[in-house]
Amino acid sequence: MKKILINTFIGIFIFFMIAATYQNMTLPITDTVQFIVKIAVLFFIASIVLKSLAKTFSLYAK
Repeated sequence: MKKILINTFIGIFIFFMIAATYQNMTLPITDTVQFIVKIAVLFFIASIVLKSLAKTFSLYAK
């Protein structure tokens, strides 16, 4: 149980670190394209985090 909580916390922490880093990155393209790319990347990262969380919770539920 403790290991699951630690893994979940690490996953969320990594997600926020990547999100914060990506927010600070400025790409030499228009704001609209940059915004769309940021959203796409954040959704991609979020889906990975949610998948790992789902696996973690399914393991815990068993």
